Amino acid sequence: MITDTALFILSLFLILISAEIFTNGVEALGKRLSLSQAVVGSIFAAVGTAMPETILPFVAIFIYGGDAGAHIGVGAILGAPYLGPDETLASTREAHGRCCAFLGVGKTDAAATRRQVRDSLVIPGSDWPVIVSPQAVVNEQVVLSEGTVVMDGAVVNSGTVTDAICILNTNCTVDHDCRLGENVHVAPGATLSGGVTVGQDTMIGAGATVIQGLTVCPGCLVGAGATVIADIAIPGVYVGSPARRIG
Repeated sequence: MITDTALFILSLFLILISAEIFTNGVEALGKRLSLSQAVVGSIFAAVGTAMPETILPFVAIFIYGGDAGAHIGVGAILGAPYLGPDETLASTREAHGRCCAFLGVGKTDAAATRRQVRDSLVIPGSDWPVIVSPQAVVNEQVVLSEGTVVMDGAVVNSGTVTDAICILNTNCTVDHDCRLGENVHVAPGATLSGGVTVGQDTMIGAGATVIQGLTVCPGCLVGAGATVIADIAIPGVYVGSPARRIG
């Protein structure tokens, strides 16, 4: 504890000294080049804004090195926080008690990836919570299983039941008494009329419609804007209105 505190104070001191040296150096260079204060100030603003984002990936990739360093550097470049590789999950759980996570992988061909990620991250003592946007409308008689995410503007009506790790995406409608298998993705603007059954690992594309009482078997991709007017019993890709199998 004492060592950490001393290192923190020393690091802060070095940062302040470095900032002072850098400021004086830029001002001296500006005077030598006969630059106005506005130009010098612009340099400070640009460098001061970009420096943290630039230094972090440089240190992570070229000094820390390894796969973890590369992941941290890429995360910093993309502007996304990086918590560490899979190997850190166990230590994270030990440090913070029960951990919660959800899957937001929603690409058209991501069903297998989403399931693989979920299976690889099963850790005793961890939870896959149900995440429901405050802007979604979910009837109190709906049952949402672990890891299911309900996005902004989604409407889920009474009697609907989902299995685990489903995505009910932005502005979709899942009407009454629908049954969604594990790892189903209902894309933005899609509509499942009442009593629809969707098998696991299936995606209902953006703006697609499945009319009342139909069943879509596992492992299907219903393309954007398609209209399903009959049961789908063979896995594959379905497009058009009415939907037809193309692959």
